[in-house]
Amino acid sequence: MLVLRLVLYLVILIINVIKGEPNSLYSQSDSKYIWGGKSMEKLEGNNKSYWHATLKLLAVMLSIWAITSFGVSIVFVEFFNKITIGGFPLGFWFAQQGSIYIFILLIFVYIFFMGRIDKKYDVHENNEG
Repeated sequence: MLVLRLVLYLVILIINVIKGEPNSLYSQSDSKYIWGGKSMEKLEGNNKSYWHATLKLLAVMLSIWAITSFGVSIVFVEFFNKITIGGFPLGFWFAQQGSIYIFILLIFVYIFFMGRIDKKYDVHENNEG
């Protein structure tokens, strides 16, 4: 049931990004909160662009994860089993370990690109220590 809800949320997210309406997931009543040392009122001009970029990145990352986890490990397993790594079929390897490595790699890629998006729209955290 949880997987179905996540897939449905991802589909709605992708549709909103394609339609150019990523703000439908953002409540205007949340504008009173402070984010990265700046009030949300100051971000209203860049808000739509920022959320569009953020949701686009999220959609790409989740798509790569889904294709790797389900596509390579389940759907195309017979094709990838013809290739061996360390004596094990590639389809089996992806099902057991490869998708985990890809997921960990995607975490670091997400952090890198999200940091760039935050700096571009001036919502990054100040590292004052």
